[in-house]
Amino acid sequence: MKKNLFLLLLLAVGIISSCKKNNYQPVDYGYNYYGLEKGRFIEYEIRYMDHDSLLNKHDTSVFYLKTVIGSEYTDNEGRKGFEYLRYRKDSLSGKYVFLNKWVTLIADRKAQLVEENQRKVKLVFPIGKEQEWDANMYNNLGEQTAHYEGINVPYANSFFSTDSSVTAEFYKYKTLIDDRLEQEVYAKGIGMVYKVSKNLYYQFGWTSPYKGTELYYSAIATGIE
Repeated sequence: MKKNLFLLLLLAVGIISSCKKNNYQPVDYGYNYYGLEKGRFIEYEIRYMDHDSLLNKHDTSVFYLKTVIGSEYTDNEGRKGFEYLRYRKDSLSGKYVFLNKWVTLIADRKAQLVEENQRKVKLVFPIGKEQEWDANMYNNLGEQTAHYEGINVPYANSFFSTDSSVTAEFYKYKTLIDDRLEQEVYAKGIGMVYKVSKNLYYQFGWTSPYKGTELYYSAIATGIE
C-alpha cells in the first residue's frame, strides 16, 4: 500500500513538473521595439514650425530624413553597438545626402543613442507602466524624467501603420500660456515611427502661439537594406 502511494506521489510530481515546463514562457523585455537590427532603415517626413508673432512669422519647413542601423562596433567598455547613420533630402523626389553618424546600443537594459556627443536613454527594459528613468543619466544636460505613456497600442499615419507600439514620454507641461511636449513612439520590430517636440507660448486667451517651435517626425517607409 505504501509503495503504491509513493508511486502515485511520484507520478503526480512528474505531471506537475511536466505542466510547468510546457507552460513556461520566456520573458519578453521588449527589446525589439527599439529596432536595433543591422541594415534597418526608417524614412521620416520632418515638419518644423517656427512661431514669432512679434515678427509676424509662422514658418513651416518640410524635409526628409533617413536613418540606417550601420556596422557593428565595440565601445571602450567592450559592449557591442551599432552605427546610426543619418541622411537628408529636401523633397520627396530628391536624393538623400549623408548628414552625420551617431552611435546606438542596448546595454544594462537601456536603449541608448549618442546624439551629437550626448548619450540619451530612449527606452528601458522590460517595458512596463511602472518604469521611470532619467533620459539624461549619462550626460550633463540635467535630469529629464521619462516614463511609458502607452504600451502595445496600434499606431497609424498617412503613410504607415503598425499593430503594436509604445510611447515614451520625456516631458509634458501644459497651461493656458504654455504647451510643452516631448514624446517618441516606437513600433515593435521597427524602431521609432513618430516623434513630437513642442515648446509653445501663448498670450492669455489666444488660440495660436505667439512664440515657440514645433518639430514632428513621421515614418513614411521602413525596411532592411
